[in-house]
Order: sequence, then C-alpha cells, then structure tokens
Amino acid sequence: MKTLIAAFFILITFLSFSQACFTDCSERLNRSVDTLVTADQMKKKIHEADPLSANHKILNDLKGCEFPKTKFNNVNGKSISISDFKGKPVFVSFWFTSCATCIAEILSINKLIKEYGNSAVFLSINTDEPETLKEFLGGTPYNAQHGYITREDAYKEFCTIAGFPCNLILDKDGKVFDVWVGGESDPSKKEDFYQRIKKGIDKWK
Repeated sequence: MKTLIAAFFILITFLSFSQACFTDCSERLNRSVDTLVTADQMKKKIHEADPLSANHKILNDLKGCEFPKTKFNNVNGKSISISDFKGKPVFVSFWFTSCATCIAEILSINKLIKEYGNSAVFLSINTDEPETLKEFLGGTPYNAQHGYITREDAYKEFCTIAGFPCNLILDKDGKVFDVWVGGESDPSKKEDFYQRIKKGIDKWK
C-alpha cells in the first residue's frame, strides 16, 4: 500500500511539473532560485546575474515537457492544436514577419515539408496581427500550417523568453525533444538548421 501511495504522489508530481513547464517561465525569470547554476548566482536576483543564461536554462528545462494543448486560430479562422497531431513528430516555430532570421529559415522549412509529406507536421506560430500575417503569406511561399498568437501570450504560455525565432521539435506524444532560440541569416548556416530539424524528425517519424 505504501508503495502504491508513493507511486501515486510521484505520478502527480510529474504531471504537475509537466503541465507547469511552460506556464511558470515568467515566474522563474523573476526569481533566481532555479534558473542559475552556481550557489553564488542563486543568491543574486535575476537582473544582477546573466539573464541570457537564465533564459537558456529555462528553455533547456522544457525538454521532456508536454507542449500545451492551447488552441490557435489559423489565417482562415479555424482552430488548431498540438493534440490534433498526436502520433506524428511536430516542428514548431514562433516567429514574426519583420524578423530577418525567421524569414531566412523559411526556405529550409519548405524543403523539409516537401521531403516529409504527411509523416511529420510543421507548425508556424506567428506573433503579428492576423492581417500582417495574411499579407506576408500572400507574397512569400511558406507551406507550414499557420497559427497566430499575441507576443505577450507567446511569452507567458510558451516560454518565448529568449528571442525569436523560438523553435521546438516535439515527439509523437507531443513532448519537447529539442528546443533552441535565435536564427542565422548567414546562408552558410542554413544547412545546420536544416540538419537539426531533420535529425529530430527522423528520430520520431
């Protein structure tokens, strides 16, 4: 009986952690308890230490967490959610249309979409106004599934705390396998970006 009770509490703790992975990012940034690695840094407030290190530590801690089942509206007003894609690996990108490094990634993403067909999902979450996104897509081929969210909600709900683009690869169960932030506008770096996504998708497809 004691073993069953202990297992139950471990399960509840795990589920609570999984659900809170994304939602407590802003809170974690405001305290230094679990965002910084050394004892001396932990005694300091976040603004006295290195905020970029804290940002990346929080993002790295998302690995293994379940991606929120938040519903997004697409450009046609229909809702989409990660739960719609269970059973397939998913590449998720948070971006905006005036972000040069975000735009530089589109060609590689389109190439991957063509290669993987229906065996993986590519979800693009934009933080502009819907009209801005529609205008952009009218002039730039971008073949991912598109949703949009406000910049504030992206920060609060999805930990886009270290900049854009914020990219994630989810496994077949919707859990974070890989996450990274920032992009490269240098054409020589495109292959690195392409290979990182390809490696993640191949692992789970």
